This record gives sequence, structure tokens and C-alpha cells, in this order.
Amino acid sequence: MRIGLDFDDTIADALGLKRSWISQKFSIPLDQPIDTKDPKYKESKNEMYRDREFTLEYLKPRVGSLEAISQLVRSHDLSIVTSRSGDVLGIARDWLNINGVENLEVNGVGYGNSKLDACRELDIFVDDELRKLVNLVGSVKHLFIITTEENKDEQLPEGIKRIDSLEDLIVFISILEG
Repeated sequence: MRIGLDFDDTIADALGLKRSWISQKFSIPLDQPIDTKDPKYKESKNEMYRDREFTLEYLKPRVGSLEAISQLVRSHDLSIVTSRSGDVLGIARDWLNINGVENLEVNGVGYGNSKLDACRELDIFVDDELRKLVNLVGSVKHLFIITTEENKDEQLPEGIKRIDSLEDLIVFISILEG
């Protein structure tokens, strides 16, 4: 099977990275609730993603994601499809290599751009943002939203299923393959 995975909040814990950034930049304790959609935090997000040293130090993998990727690449054609581009895409590639995820195709479509062309040939695609999945319905056979704190209450349209982890994806594939 041809499987595509988003990078931020699918493989890597970008929300944790945002929390660390906000905590340090605005002197807010990590255990205090943070509205990551607050305009003052959103403005500094681009700076955060471009800070290579900070990202490589504080961006952690989602629990079980690296192990799941290791398992998936053994029997499937796996690629990364991300909205990142330019230097920020390069930082994601460096992070993947540092974390032992090498030799995967990494497609950066650019922020605000559709992932349709990059996903058109996939059998499965996983992302954490519903708005990026909706326009893939009918073009990718199996679409999954991976649960995050930010999307856990979103209602899903027909054609998109929810998983809590990439391990759940492996279970789905094993059932599908019978």
C-alpha cells in the first residue's frame, strides 16, 4: 500500500513544541493552559518553526510514531506529505534523520496549499488537520485524522476516520489486508 503521513502533530508533537516555545518566549509555566490560537502566540509561530536549534532540541516524536513508521516501511511504500517548505522543510528532514527516519520521500507542498496533488496516488493518508483532509475525500481511498488536543471534538464528515495513534493505523491496515 502507498501510505502518506503528515509531519507536524502526526509524526512529531508540534503542539508540545508550541507549548515549549510559548513557555520560554512569554514566561508561562508549561502546566498552565495555553490558547495556541491566541494572536500573540500565532505571530511568533513562524519564528519558532524557523529556529532550527530550538526545533531539533524541543520537538519530540508523538508516542509510538517512530516505532509505527519503522513497522510500516517494512511492507508499505511510505512517504511524508507536509505543508512545510523551504528552510522549515529542511529542518523537518533533519529531525527525521536524527530520529532514524531516513530514505523516505518528503513532499513539502507549502503553507496554505492543498495536499491533493501530493496525495493523489496514495491509498492512505493521515493528517491532524481536518481542513487539509476534506479536499482529499474521493481522491484518497482511506483518510484518517489523528487525534490531537486541538481536533478531538471536531465532527468528521463521511470518508474520514479518526485514529488516536499510528499504531491504530497499523491495526486498520492489518484488518484491511485480512
